[in-house]
Amino acid sequence: MKGKGLIAAIIAVILFFTIVYGGEYLLLKTLPHPKTSGFYEDGEYAEYRIKWDEYGVMRLGKLWFRVVENTLIVNLTLFYEGSYTVLTNEVRFNISGDDVYYYGEKVVLPFFYGNGNVVSYYNGSYTNASHTEDYTMYPFNTHGIVQYRWQLEVDTYNYIKGESGAVLEQGDHSDYHYGMVSRLLFFAGCFGFDPIINGLLAHNKNFIFLLGLEKTNIHLGPVDYFSMIQIYIWMLWPILLALAIPAFVILIYRYIKERKEGGYSD
Repeated sequence: MKGKGLIAAIIAVILFFTIVYGGEYLLLKTLPHPKTSGFYEDGEYAEYRIKWDEYGVMRLGKLWFRVVENTLIVNLTLFYEGSYTVLTNEVRFNISGDDVYYYGEKVVLPFFYGNGNVVSYYNGSYTNASHTEDYTMYPFNTHGIVQYRWQLEVDTYNYIKGESGAVLEQGDHSDYHYGMVSRLLFFAGCFGFDPIINGLLAHNKNFIFLLGLEKTNIHLGPVDYFSMIQIYIWMLWPILLALAIPAFVILIYRYIKERKEGGYSD
C-alpha cells in the first residue's frame, strides 16, 4: 500500500463522518419554522393506532380525526378481542380561527402543540407541559411515517377536576411527542388521564394508552437520513471497530515495510 493510498483512505473516513454529522447540523438549521397556529385546516386528517391497558392486558384500538370546513370530527374506538368493540364514540367540535369549541366551551385537543402550557383541556381538567426537549428522536418506539423525523418531546403533568369541583393534582406523568415542523402528535405514552381522550372521548374511562400516528395528509417535514446513519453506526460500532482496527494496523505495517524496503514512491 503506497503512502498516498493510506492518506486517501484516512481522508475518505474523515469526509464520511464530516458529511454525516455536518449534514445533520445543516438539516436542523434549514428545517422550516414550526407551526404555531392554523392547525385544523379543511380536508386534513390523521389516523392513529392505540394500545390501551385493561387490568394489565394491552388491547388495540384506533383514533382518527378529520376536518370538514369548520367542523373537526374525532372518533375513538377501543377493541376487546379481535373486532369486538368495547367502546366507540364520535365527537364533533367547532373550529373558530385557532380555537376549538365543544358545545360553546373552549377545549384544547392534544393533536397539535402550539408551544403553550396546556396540552389537553376539557371541563376543568387539564394536562400541562412540565418540560419540553427539542430535537429528540425515538427510532425504536416509533414506526412507519414518523420514524427518523425530528420530534419535540413534551413531558406533562395532569390536573383532574373531581366530583366536588376541586382540581386535583395527579401524580402520573405522560409523554407527548410532536413533529418538529408540523407540531402534529406523532406518539403519546399516557400513564395518567388525558381530559380529551380518557375524559370526553372515552366517557371518563381510566386506562393507560400508547398512541402512534399511522396515516395523515399533513406535511411532516423531511426524514433525517443523517441521523439514521448515525444510529446504525452506533448499533454496529463493535463490528466496525473489530474490522477497522486490524485493517488500519495492516495498512500501517505495509506502509512502513515498503518504506524500509525502498518501495515507497510519491
